[in-house]
Amino acid sequence: MSATQTVTTADGYAYGAIGADVHVFGDGVPLYLLHESKREPAPDRRWLRQLPSRMLNARFALVRFTGRDTELAALTTWLSTESRLSVRWLHAPGGQGKSRLAAELAAVAAGQGWKVVTAVHGPGAVLPLPGSQDLSPQNSAGVLLVVDYADRWPVSHLAWLLRNMLLHHGGQARVMLLGRSTAMWPGLRAVLTDIGAEAAEQRLDPAPDRTAMFAAAYTDFQHLYDLTGPVPETPARAEDGTTLALHMAALVAVDARSRGGIGRRVSPEQVTLYLLDREHAYWAQMSAESAHVIGAPAYTTEPEVMNRTVFTAALAGRQQPEAGLALVRRLAMGEPDAILRDHGAAYPCLDGEGALEPLYPDRLAEDFLALTFPGHHADYPAQQWADPTARMLVSRDAGGRAPGYLARYFFLLGAVAQDGRWTHVRGFLDALLSPDPRLAVEAGGAALLGMAGALSDDTLAAIFPLVPDRDEDLDFALAAAELAVRLTPRRVRAADSDRERGHAYSDLSRRLAHAGRYEEALIASRNSQKCYARDDVTALGLPGRLVLAVELTAFAGICLNCGRFEEGLAAARRAADTFREGVEQTPGDLLPALAPTLLNLSQLLEANGHRDDAIEVNRESVAVYRELRRRNPDGEPPVATAMTELARKLCDAGIVGEAATVAEEAHEIAGRAAGSGRSGDQAVLAGVLTVLGEIRLATRRRSEAVELLGRALQIYQRLADQQPGLFEIDICEVLRPLAEAAAEVGDTAEAAGLAGLRVELLEGLGRRRPEMYGRDLDRARVFAGDLLARAGDPARGYQLVIDAMRGLRRRPPSAGLADALIVSSRIEERLGKPGQALRSQTRAVDLYRELRRANPGAYEAAFPAVLHDLGIRTIGAGSVDAGAALVLESLQVWEEMAAARPGRYRAQLASALSSAAKVHVEREEFGLARPLLDRARTLFGRLQQEDPQQIDLIRALADNLYTLGRMQYQEKLYADAVASCGEATKILKTAPPAGKGTELLAMLGNLAAMSNLDLGRTADAQRGIEDVVRTLRPLADTEPGTRYLLAGFLVNGGILFRRIGALDRAEVLFGEGIAIYQRLARRDRAAFGPHLARSLAARAFAHVPPGSIPTKARVSAAVDCVSEYEWLVRHVSGEHTDGLARALANAATLYEDAGMARRARQARNALARL
Repeated sequence: MSATQTVTTADGYAYGAIGADVHVFGDGVPLYLLHESKREPAPDRRWLRQLPSRMLNARFALVRFTGRDTELAALTTWLSTESRLSVRWLHAPGGQGKSRLAAELAAVAAGQGWKVVTAVHGPGAVLPLPGSQDLSPQNSAGVLLVVDYADRWPVSHLAWLLRNMLLHHGGQARVMLLGRSTAMWPGLRAVLTDIGAEAAEQRLDPAPDRTAMFAAAYTDFQHLYDLTGPVPETPARAEDGTTLALHMAALVAVDARSRGGIGRRVSPEQVTLYLLDREHAYWAQMSAESAHVIGAPAYTTEPEVMNRTVFTAALAGRQQPEAGLALVRRLAMGEPDAILRDHGAAYPCLDGEGALEPLYPDRLAEDFLALTFPGHHADYPAQQWADPTARMLVSRDAGGRAPGYLARYFFLLGAVAQDGRWTHVRGFLDALLSPDPRLAVEAGGAALLGMAGALSDDTLAAIFPLVPDRDEDLDFALAAAELAVRLTPRRVRAADSDRERGHAYSDLSRRLAHAGRYEEALIASRNSQKCYARDDVTALGLPGRLVLAVELTAFAGICLNCGRFEEGLAAARRAADTFREGVEQTPGDLLPALAPTLLNLSQLLEANGHRDDAIEVNRESVAVYRELRRRNPDGEPPVATAMTELARKLCDAGIVGEAATVAEEAHEIAGRAAGSGRSGDQAVLAGVLTVLGEIRLATRRRSEAVELLGRALQIYQRLADQQPGLFEIDICEVLRPLAEAAAEVGDTAEAAGLAGLRVELLEGLGRRRPEMYGRDLDRARVFAGDLLARAGDPARGYQLVIDAMRGLRRRPPSAGLADALIVSSRIEERLGKPGQALRSQTRAVDLYRELRRANPGAYEAAFPAVLHDLGIRTIGAGSVDAGAALVLESLQVWEEMAAARPGRYRAQLASALSSAAKVHVEREEFGLARPLLDRARTLFGRLQQEDPQQIDLIRALADNLYTLGRMQYQEKLYADAVASCGEATKILKTAPPAGKGTELLAMLGNLAAMSNLDLGRTADAQRGIEDVVRTLRPLADTEPGTRYLLAGFLVNGGILFRRIGALDRAEVLFGEGIAIYQRLARRDRAAFGPHLARSLAARAFAHVPPGSIPTKARVSAAVDCVSEYEWLVRHVSGEHTDGLARALANAATLYEDAGMARRARQARNALARL
């Protein structure tokens, strides 16, 4: 792959990345910085001993890796798994050893040829030295990206990082995210789903062998001090269980010994105090040496000034030199340049030219901050300047802007305050935020979530109203939900009425829902409803019930989001009835509440199988939205959304004309609104484009459909980049019709690929929220399995369907399971299992009957369609009477539905009439068939007049005439049959003859040719069959999925030409058709073997002139026919035994006519053994 460099500049630095993206804010500051990971060289021992805390820096790895071999082995195995992109969230309290474990993994990966990269959050970070980072993964085994402090990143910034081209170069990629908590992990999983990544969290527990860990640290620190000696007893205090605590204890023991002390200190508090004392001693020593030692480096900063500077650096974090200098100036403690220089000498930035490098490790810095604030009882001098300095650091400038390091500041102080030893810092945070609670919000959702546990309820109550109340910003949604959980009990206790208590629970429910915590949101909403339903609310009459209706609407929306459709439907119905009553009394005031309630109700009606009721309610919601728009032309009520949903439902119900009209109007409205650039408006436009694409697909305008769906997909993908985790389900909705469009032109491989991608996306969504997406995933698997089978891989497709049915059977009986059984039956037929296929279809019909008994108004359109298909299949299996009864029952259901809803089911009724007529024709019940055909033709004609461009109607009318022609042919009315075929062909040619239209043209030509042959018009018959072949050849060339059709008509042509006596031409057509079937059977023998066997039988035995001597081609076809049937019986199904018996009997006769007595005897003996 080629390596492209992306460069950005900020504050005079140029930062470039080769083989990776550089994502920047509008002001040019990178969201994050990427560096190729490298081991730090060991620092000078004398420099380390000056400040013992330097030895605790994990990047130096001064203590051998100990006690984590099991974890390292597991992570090394993770590197070698097959997944392309996998993300691991490694979490533990500070000091547990996360960074060191990640560093060891990085070393292992680098040794195995991986490109190892680290990411640092950009805002407030210091840029690397000028130059480029070559991150191209060329010739690497994969890419390992390590992100420390990941829990301090906003989810949106991590989302951008995880979409970086560095991780999507085609090879393997692994991402190790390190953090103390998992608060941000649920939100991040949504992003990982969107990009198709595996995701797992891992808690790093304390190391089991503390003794070995302490001994290793003590020994290695002794080496740095040039000491030797036995290892003392391991600290016994439980608080010492973290890796860092053990290392600190070992370091203090060695350092104290090197300075003539009596050995290590036992108390963790004493360990911390000792190390901080050494910091103070160093500051004093440097100041004294500069003044009194000749040749010492210039160092003019007094210890008390350095103390305050280190305090400032800990809170603000590393800064650019100019920003650091400005901060020191604000301290007003002397010469700022000298202070910054001296601080840099003591705490240098090792990987850049920054300033104010914080004290390390973090836990030591946190203890330093806590001990510097007054209010503790430890033996350490608190400083009165700590409180005002900390306040000054977050004071606003003249323009009211807070500093850019707010997030670090609050993350750090939040961690300090939540440590049980330093509760006095909580008081500082409360006092700081009480007059300016907006500071907490400006720090960002991640920081707010991180410090929420440190704040009092009073402070949180001041912050809470300022937190954005929307679900688009996941960082704030997660924080707001946590704040609401903390504050709601307080609000409920303080409430004076049930209405106020209901409001509190309602707010909690909404915030939880925005954060994706749906089950908790439902509980809160139920509590809200209980409050509203009490006497002091409901006694208010309609006004009280309207308050409850608002909550019921919200509850129904949550149910819709988490798959609780029945419960949601009941709530939505109650809410809609209340709002309708309210509109009758005060029309203008309640329309804005009624409209979304109706839209929710329509969605839930559809989800529960009430499609027709859903359409009517959706129409009602559109009417309300139109009225709102009429009253306020400048407003933008979501009428386009309601119209889009209505158009989709109409299209699914086959009411394509009205669907197109509604969708076009929605497109016009949404297109205007999308000009605003708002993501919500863009999403509405994409939804309209998706439905328009489905409508174009339904009317066989494929190229237009693909163009519209492509535009929708582009919009959703752009929105998904901007707001990760919000649009995966919408992308899934576009992939389905795109797959259908590919399947329509025979590109089943492309269709199966798109359907497979849809399954992958839904699998990720299902892992995150199985209650909401599990059913969608199972249906997507059914759809993908169907397409895989059609693409030539029925075994894999069948397995997908079986997996889906396992999931569907774990839920209550549903139409989804019935549909899965139908697809299963189709695949079973392809696999050569017609008996099993018939049983699956029968179970589907039985399930629909059960569903209709439980819910009589549901599944109106689905049930008769499935009933009809079972009837056709039953007839095909030889049970003509039973199958005919099912087809006629289907017609009866359509008749009843059409009578109940005049004008609603005309197209379906016409199709059912035609289908029933075909059954009567097959049974030679022509008197019963003719009136049904006439009624159907009249209905189709009227429908076509209303919508002349509706291709399905054109084809249905032509198919009706084809059935009439077949009946006339069987009645020996050959001239009438030719006329009917001619009329149908004329009608068909008014529409693009693609797909099934081309097949129907060929069928009409074939029927006309046979009729002409029986009329003695041999030349017309020959021309007709040649026209059929010419019609199908181009289609077979461009749409490989239709080649089986060409093969079938070639074999039929061979039969016809043999009847005419044109034996040479017959052999050519037989040979070509059989060759196609042979190629197809090599790819999928179970599916195409039966077709091949029947075509070989036709060549060998059909319409042979009396007394003719069998040709070599006929004998060869007989041998191959018997062989193919034998394979089918052995490997596919015993249901092919009848075919084998006929082939053996005919072959025996043919062999005798050819003088092949021995072969004839063998055939008869084989027949006898059957």
